[in-house]
Amino acid sequence: DIYSLGTLAYELLTGGVPFDALSPYTILSRQLISIPTLPSRIEETLPAAVDDVVLKALNRRADLRYATCGEMVKALEQAAGLLGASAPAYAAAASLLAAPTADYEVAAAPLPTQEERVICPHCGTGNSATAQRCQNCWGLLAGQPTVSVEEETQFTRRYLARLRRQSRRVKLTFLGGIVLLLAFWAYNLIEIRPPLPHPTTNLTSVSQEGEWVTAGRDALHTSAVPGPAFAPRGETVWQFTSEGPILAAPAVDADRVYVATSDGRVAALDKATGEAVWTFPVNGPVNSAPSLAGDLLFFGLRDGSIFALDARTGKEQWSYQTGSAIYASLLVVDGALYAGSTDRRLYALDAQTGELRWKREVENWIVAPPAVVDGIVAFGAQDGEIYMIDASNGTLRNQLRLGSAIDSPPVIVGDTAYFATRTGRIIAFRYQQKDIPFQKAFWWGWFQLWAWNMASPPPPTPGLVWFVDIKKLVIGDMATDGRRLYAPDAEGSLRALDLGTGKALWTLKNLGKLTSTPIVSGETLIQVVADGTVLGLDAATGVEQWRYAIGEGVVASPVLAGGTFYVPTAEGSLFAMR
Repeated sequence: DIYSLGTLAYELLTGGVPFDALSPYTILSRQLISIPTLPSRIEETLPAAVDDVVLKALNRRADLRYATCGEMVKALEQAAGLLGASAPAYAAAASLLAAPTADYEVAAAPLPTQEERVICPHCGTGNSATAQRCQNCWGLLAGQPTVSVEEETQFTRRYLARLRRQSRRVKLTFLGGIVLLLAFWAYNLIEIRPPLPHPTTNLTSVSQEGEWVTAGRDALHTSAVPGPAFAPRGETVWQFTSEGPILAAPAVDADRVYVATSDGRVAALDKATGEAVWTFPVNGPVNSAPSLAGDLLFFGLRDGSIFALDARTGKEQWSYQTGSAIYASLLVVDGALYAGSTDRRLYALDAQTGELRWKREVENWIVAPPAVVDGIVAFGAQDGEIYMIDASNGTLRNQLRLGSAIDSPPVIVGDTAYFATRTGRIIAFRYQQKDIPFQKAFWWGWFQLWAWNMASPPPPTPGLVWFVDIKKLVIGDMATDGRRLYAPDAEGSLRALDLGTGKALWTLKNLGKLTSTPIVSGETLIQVVADGTVLGLDAATGVEQWRYAIGEGVVASPVLAGGTFYVPTAEGSLFAMR
């Protein structure tokens, strides 16, 4: 109330407020860091003592003001020379103010009236007409026209209206940008997209008895062959040779064997004799194992091409060009062909026509085929991430970081997918688990609190069943018999893990470099060593049952079909052995 009374006194004495500006924030700032112009400078007839009274009442610190309003009134009366004046003199002064004489009016005429104001040309602040400088920006006001209070008020209203419109435009623009960003984020994160039309056929890579038509033998990459255990006689039925190493496993159907070579060809061989039935020329070595579905043979090349050939005649049916080399074997499930490329994309094509259905980009190369089950495509990439993709439209269902490159396909048993990283981490993951928005951020925040002893341990990652770290270089693919998971490593160890817990059941060491996929045949586990040694092991205990030597080094995986063991070698041979 004392500050308000001081403000009122200032305006009555000078015709202006002590702090004036268009913006309340500017007024507040000036109240905190400056003092008002002395009243005696604006109204020269005022004694200097009045300045002290008014400024004390307007002090920014309440404890330095007057104690009461009455005390301030007495001080002001004393400063103005009215305190102690006789009643007639006081009344005369009051009547003079109430009804000025003509002489007083003539004397006051040259002064600006209380209604006149000056607008600062620099910042637009209203000032008293007697002010020489703007009280807001301290700019010179000389030569500026005076305006009435009403005109100033209209100017102020227009100015504030412009500010409000500008503020609304800025807010709406900002809000619109936020909405667009949120919409873009939701579209890419949640990926609400309708399923695509079904492929034109239901072609699927299915290995019948006596066949091995795709990498890992089936879409789940189990590398398991039903029937009695393979017991080799050491007999070489036939040998096919090429110029350069064979880098990919062959495919076998009822009466032919399909092999891709390093000397620029894909060949169909007679299953009984090993003689070439037809040959399809390609432009370089082939790392992608051929896959069969229906009457079509599929494979990819280092130049990024994908080919579909008539498996009976070798004639090209269609081709598709990706952006970079294809090292991963192809897989056909429910009419769709899935191909990973080093252009960091997984492609889904119509297997019958070669038309693109969708493609999914990741952060690094894809060098291993996916597994497809229950409409879900599961695969890993060189970026150390595993991905679960909706097969119907390519949208992301889930993604989990394992921290190291993934060179091998997942193995699927039941509702669990098993992945291995290059550095030896093996995990079991529920492939049907869907990601929840902000789930990873929530888990990370909880983990940080736990690390600083501010929370209990975070819950396990949703969908993660178990993980083990064997700390060995893993290049070859894994295999399973439905009870155990068999994992070779490049440093010469072969281990069997319990599917449910990841616990090691047995481990064989110092076998030699292992780059090829184990094969499960009945109760026997077959493992080929890089030096060409073939081991037959008891699948339950790891005890060696038999061994024989091919005589040539091996870099690709063998296959077992119809009681015949097909072994591709680094010297360019394909052995058919019984």
